[in-house]
Amino acid sequence: MGAGDRFRDAVREAVDGRPVASVATGAGLPRDAIRNVLEGHDPSLSRAAQIAEILDMVFCIGRANPIPSPTEMERELRGVIDDLEAAVSRARRITK
Repeated sequence: MGAGDRFRDAVREAVDGRPVASVATGAGLPRDAIRNVLEGHDPSLSRAAQIAEILDMVFCIGRANPIPSPTEMERELRGVIDDLEAAVSRARRITK
């Protein structure tokens, strides 16, 4: 799935069944701005940013996958849990 498809899906979800023409015109965009995206037309970056803003979406251009994957998060959390368990074990030995 490409960036255009992901954006389209996110817009569809954010619109959440509201009339797209009235959402667009209510925010000062052309009547068909959102409808064109939903119909498969890729907007310019500036138009995509405008649409994202009126739909209260995060619009970011930067490093791909800045959020760790679930596997990376699990590995990181496992390390934290292991460290905590070791600290609890040491504390128990000290207090006995």
